[in-house]
Amino acid sequence: MRRLLGGVALVVAAAGCASGSSGGSAAPQPTVTVTRTVGAANSATPSPTPTSGASNLFLTAAIRQQLVDAKADEAHLRHSAFVGLYKGSAFYARDNSTGIYWAAASVVPSGSSVKAQVYSQDEGGYNIFELQPNGTWSVYDAGRDGPEARTGAQCPVKIPADVLQVWHWAPNTCDPPISE
Repeated sequence: MRRLLGGVALVVAAAGCASGSSGGSAAPQPTVTVTRTVGAANSATPSPTPTSGASNLFLTAAIRQQLVDAKADEAHLRHSAFVGLYKGSAFYARDNSTGIYWAAASVVPSGSSVKAQVYSQDEGGYNIFELQPNGTWSVYDAGRDGPEARTGAQCPVKIPADVLQVWHWAPNTCDPPISE
C-alpha cells in the first residue's frame, strides 16, 4: 500500500493465484490496482481505470513467482530450476488499451541446475513476458551481446511504446537502460 501526500492518493495492489491439482503452474492472476483520492472532507472517490496509455504496476511476490514458473516452462525444466528474479531487473505494466500485461526481468537459475544456468546465458539472460487477457504468460528471450544489444534491432517482440514510456526505457528497445 502506498500513500502520497499533497493530493492524497492511496494505491493498493493485490494479486492471487489459483492452484491446480495437476501439478502444473498456477494460473496467472494479474495485479489489480485500486486508486482512491481522498478529499478535504475525508471522503473517498474511486478513480476510473484508464482506457489508454499504460500503467506501471507493483510486482507482487505472486506475479514474480508466475514469471519464474513461466521461464521454467519455456525451458522445459522443473519450476525449482529457477529461484527468483535478479534484484533491480524486473519491470511490470499493463497496456490499458489492450488489457495485455507486460513484464521484463532476468531470472535467477538454481545453483543445482546446470540446464537452468545455461538457459540464463546470452539470449536467455533477459526475458520479456506477455500475458494476454485470459491467457498464460509468453516468454521471449531478449538478452543479446554485441553492438545490437541496446538498439532494439533484434527484439523478439514489440513492447508497446506506452509501456516503454512508463518503464523509462528508450523507444523501440526490449531491455532496460544501463545503470552506471
